[in-house]
Amino acid sequence: MNQYLDDPNVIAENKLPNRSFYVPQRQVEDQLVSESIDLNGTWQFHYESDARVSSVDLADKQLNIKDWDQITVPGQWQMQGYGHPAYTNVQYPFQIDVPNTPAENPTGYYVKDVELQKQADRRYFLRFEGVDNAFFVWVNGQQVGFYKGSRTAAEFDITDVLNNGRNRIGVQVYQWSASSYIEDQDMWWLTGIFRAVSILARPQNFIWDYFYRTSFNENYAQAEFKIDLSAFVADSPLAVKLELLDPAGESVLVDLFDLTDKITKQYQIDRPKLWNAEEPNLYRLILSTADEVIEQQVGFRTVAIKNDLICVNGVPVTFRGVNRHEFHEKFGRAVPHERVLAELKLMKAANMNAIRFSHYPEDPWVYQQCDRLGFYLIDEADLECHGIYETGDVNQISSDPLWTKPYLERMEAMIERDKNVPAVIIWSVGNESGNGSNHKLMIDWAKQRDPQRLIHHEGEFRYACDPETGGEQDVQWSDMNSSMYPSIADLEKTVHDPKIKKPYILCEYAHQMGNGAGSLQDYWDTFNKYPQLQGGFIWEWKDHGIEKVGADDQKTFAYGGDFGEVPNDYNFVIDGIIQPDLKPSPSYFDVQHVYSPIQLQLLPDQLAAHITNHYNFTTVSQVQVIFTVKNKVQDLFSETVTVENLKPGETRTVAVDPEQSFLQDSQTDLVLLVDAQYLEATDQTQHSYRVSRLIARPESETTPANTVDQFTKLPVKDFVRRYQFGEHLLKINQQTGSWQIVEAKTAEPIVSQPQQIFWRALTDNDFRVGKVWREFGLDRMVTEVRSVTIEDQQTDAIVLKLNETCGAAGKDWLIHSTIAYRFTAAGKIEIKVSGQPQGQMPATLPRVGLQFVQEGADAKTTWLGRGPRESYPDINNGTWIDYFDAETIPDLNFNYIFPQENGNHQETRTVEIQSDAGYQLGLSSQEPFSFSLKQNTIQNLDAAQHVTDLQKLDHQFLLIVDHQQNGIGSQSCGPEPMGKYLLKTEAYEYELVVEIKP
Repeated sequence: MNQYLDDPNVIAENKLPNRSFYVPQRQVEDQLVSESIDLNGTWQFHYESDARVSSVDLADKQLNIKDWDQITVPGQWQMQGYGHPAYTNVQYPFQIDVPNTPAENPTGYYVKDVELQKQADRRYFLRFEGVDNAFFVWVNGQQVGFYKGSRTAAEFDITDVLNNGRNRIGVQVYQWSASSYIEDQDMWWLTGIFRAVSILARPQNFIWDYFYRTSFNENYAQAEFKIDLSAFVADSPLAVKLELLDPAGESVLVDLFDLTDKITKQYQIDRPKLWNAEEPNLYRLILSTADEVIEQQVGFRTVAIKNDLICVNGVPVTFRGVNRHEFHEKFGRAVPHERVLAELKLMKAANMNAIRFSHYPEDPWVYQQCDRLGFYLIDEADLECHGIYETGDVNQISSDPLWTKPYLERMEAMIERDKNVPAVIIWSVGNESGNGSNHKLMIDWAKQRDPQRLIHHEGEFRYACDPETGGEQDVQWSDMNSSMYPSIADLEKTVHDPKIKKPYILCEYAHQMGNGAGSLQDYWDTFNKYPQLQGGFIWEWKDHGIEKVGADDQKTFAYGGDFGEVPNDYNFVIDGIIQPDLKPSPSYFDVQHVYSPIQLQLLPDQLAAHITNHYNFTTVSQVQVIFTVKNKVQDLFSETVTVENLKPGETRTVAVDPEQSFLQDSQTDLVLLVDAQYLEATDQTQHSYRVSRLIARPESETTPANTVDQFTKLPVKDFVRRYQFGEHLLKINQQTGSWQIVEAKTAEPIVSQPQQIFWRALTDNDFRVGKVWREFGLDRMVTEVRSVTIEDQQTDAIVLKLNETCGAAGKDWLIHSTIAYRFTAAGKIEIKVSGQPQGQMPATLPRVGLQFVQEGADAKTTWLGRGPRESYPDINNGTWIDYFDAETIPDLNFNYIFPQENGNHQETRTVEIQSDAGYQLGLSSQEPFSFSLKQNTIQNLDAAQHVTDLQKLDHQFLLIVDHQQNGIGSQSCGPEPMGKYLLKTEAYEYELVVEIKP
């Protein structure tokens, strides 16, 4: 048995040759009926945590399974209560003893009894679309096959062992084998029959495989449709009818011929409708024999390198891409088709046009939907040995001849299965497995088998641009340069290097872990600047959190270590732009905005904008550009300009010229909104695009006349000076400088002295800099008041000045600051803050701001600034400047699976907060500021590991006003924030007005 599991070269037994994916059908009267017998559903199941102690024998025809459990197929046993999930990113969860398998090898036994009317003129094939990791198959007690390739299909001829009537299918699945060393992808280790299982009932002879290709003349007016076909039985002629229907269902080709063994046919098609991701025109190929029908989607398209650029149908394309793993929060990698379709539609709604299947071939059904919806696909071989890097030799496996056969088999299995998918334009040899001689053999085989697609190998570019190994040069084996997480400065350097001429894509960038990633717009500004940079694939699509429901029915999502597994890579598996249940994170909307093919750019000091079409193929027939000027209360002006026939790459200027009397008439700040909306929305053109800015700052809104215009001094009590104004009481401690305004009659607090705040709950992207910040004590800064000055000679205003030092115990650096409060009898508090860092200080700060502790369990908020969701210096999340309302504090925030800084709102001018405690505050400033409201402390948010760890304050909330925050960046697995977004430890000054509203 160990030979099967431990020998890399024992890959399969009795497995039929790889073939293109299709589901054969037969004609029954006027209908096509599938020849697939579905074995999905409930199976009997027995689990052993150690195969060595198992006494189960699936060869026993009398095996008693009545006391076995039941399990769902497709499914993974850890998700159904057997063993436990385990997550690692890089490290192997077992000893590195290549190629030996862990001695304690969990094993699952599956049994299903099937009633089947066996027909003498049919052959029967048992097909598994995916089983993780290695498995043996028995039919009626006869062992019929073995395979260890988790994410590609295995098909076995079971005709001779099948009974007429009752049949017992048995499958023994091992969690570990030698192939586990090359299936070390960044995901949960999950096991079992996780894709569809079926029996195919087919004629004695039939079309076994086919491979079509398309090519064109120079102007793409005429296409050659070429197809290779092979029969299952080589020496028996098979009459075949080939028909091709165009996207409208009209027949454009019919041919009759005999197939003996293999044949190649060629046809000319005039004026074909081309397939690309923007216009996914699909033809339908029908291959018929007397007993069977096979249908296949066909896309007429080419992919090639032309003028050092990746071109589809001769046109350079830009990849607005994302990496996608298969994952479901309840079922693991057994993702129901309706969920997959919902994911793909969300991708389209986010303006994505490309997917990298990371890091293995996915369920074949997914490819059909990508053909139909329009996505460019990088199809990646099921190969990653990241854990071997621990040995110091990244090519220990990838250059070992012992592993040549399994490497080649994985490339072959993928290509043969997916070779007829028009959406697949690039084959990838795997991920994070070095750059070894086995990769070269994979590439050579792929180019020989399918010269009409391109080859991707990120590991080669990593080698080519490493001065210690290859210097800076183009890749030689693969067709494009590709890298992970370069900074924009790195990209600039690369495109100016004359030795690097091939196209350049980012197979992973903008690591979407928690809050972030920052600078997506900056990346795309760079891509648009340099044609050689043909886009990239965001890491990644979805958080891989496993759903857990607590005793109080509160849902949370588990990550590495939550199941007690050692080793684990913690929450690194929570790194997508949507949550496991498909709830978009704020960054989803950033992607949606930045990826939009229709872009607007406002022109300064005008009611005008540039509109640009970033599609590669599509001329936008009609797009409406809507200009709106509004104040807090109403729209003051709106005009629509229709732009027609905007060609790919074209920019036009659109403008309106209204009478601008509203600029003087408005009593509140004005906002210009400009929207671009498609006149007819389709799957390809469904999202509008909005930009905005503040266009005027009229005189501030007149404050209603206050019946009280002066302070009344009350006697000093316990060092506290007291001043009554109207229904309010101002209290200032003349020793400490602390102050508070309360209701005069009830002593209910309204607003109190804020504290300077420099810490934020670390984001995942603060992973590295956060350690530095903690070393400098920024998470435990204490404010010491060094002097207090009170000026209360005037009756309409009181001035409080505090000289403070902010620092951490034991650290040789401080911030010397001055805060001046000017309290007016009209209910305003004018705050001026300045600070000067001194000593051995950190290079950057998390934030500079003020934190108010407010009374009330919740509050309604109205603001003028960026909204409706959170934003940060380097990530706008699809926000715009406008007047916004939030009914509750949670509406202002976002619960990341791993709690962290969230809910900040950039470029704010005014905020009004109405507490459920009965008071109302206004905040404003002449310069933009940021604000957030929290129902938990920063310390609690920082320490929490899951949302269930968050503890609400007792009838209080935090109001945080930031002068500035540090950028977010993507340093969880990428570069730090760009220099222009860093909050450097320098002198600062800012002002804020707080007003008690009547």
